[in-house]
Amino acid sequence: MKLMLLIMIFFPISGYAKIYKCKVEGKKIYQDKKCSNIGASGEEFKKHYDISLEQQQAAKENLMTELAEREKEKRLKKAIHDKERRLRAQETTAGQAVRHARAAEKRNVIEKNKPVPVINIFH
Repeated sequence: MKLMLLIMIFFPISGYAKIYKCKVEGKKIYQDKKCSNIGASGEEFKKHYDISLEQQQAAKENLMTELAEREKEKRLKKAIHDKERRLRAQETTAGQAVRHARAAEKRNVIEKNKPVPVINIFH
């Protein structure tokens, strides 16, 4: 089983079937057999490349440039988001410190205004 899998991986079976473009009653159809229907005309369909190799290479380079720019923009957005998140965390920490300081100040004021208990040791 493993041997069969290795053979299939390293020696792929590439099949090529001819495709025929036929015109039957004014409609284009594609089939794997020659156009032999009555009133059918047709020819072998051959794939035509729309652009030259140079144009393909230029398109590839443009795509790679655009992908690099998108990745750079993505990294920049992430850096901005991370910086904003750190600033919000610092603001939260500072706000908590202010609240703790005010609470401590109130406790001190209360403690200062509290009457000192008198302890009678002679009773």
